[in-house]
Amino acid sequence: MAYFLETERLGLREFRRSDAPAMFALDSDPEVMRYLGPVMTDPEAARRALEERVLPYYAENPGYGFFVAEEKVTGAFLGWFLLRPGLHFRFAQEVGFTADDTEVGYRLMRFCWGRGLGTEGAARLRDHAFEARETACVAAITLATNLASRRVMEKIGLRFECERLLPGFADPAVVYRLCRTPSSPSS
Repeated sequence: MAYFLETERLGLREFRRSDAPAMFALDSDPEVMRYLGPVMTDPEAARRALEERVLPYYAENPGYGFFVAEEKVTGAFLGWFLLRPGLHFRFAQEVGFTADDTEVGYRLMRFCWGRGLGTEGAARLRDHAFEARETACVAAITLATNLASRRVMEKIGLRFECERLLPGFADPAVVYRLCRTPSSPSS
């Protein structure tokens, strides 16, 4: 399998149409979606989201997008990781993302939690953003109450910057960022 990026345990690749059922399984799990928004209840909606938003994004934004995380040994769908210009986030203005930011994100199946896979994949994307994309800053957000995601952001070297309110969310979001310094590529 040719992957976009790899880690010791993960292969990251572009989504395919055939991934719609796995995407639905991920987004229909109430625990996975607890900090993210509404639980998906319609498999057809997952297929449409994939075909209308996810797949076209690769052609429009080469090297960016949502990338399926597969377990390299078994090929099992584990979730996805995201790499995109910060200004493409729907709440970019509210969280203060700028043209200098590249956003890193992730969503993993519940059976993956607590295994370090989020940290492993997010760290690989952080490194890719700084090395291959010459990004100025890597940024990520989550709700303040999502302590597990906050730990992942901290483990990959992102630093807490601020809390911001997002439309439609009761809890504030937290913004984490890591910017390169003139003397090093990813400090």
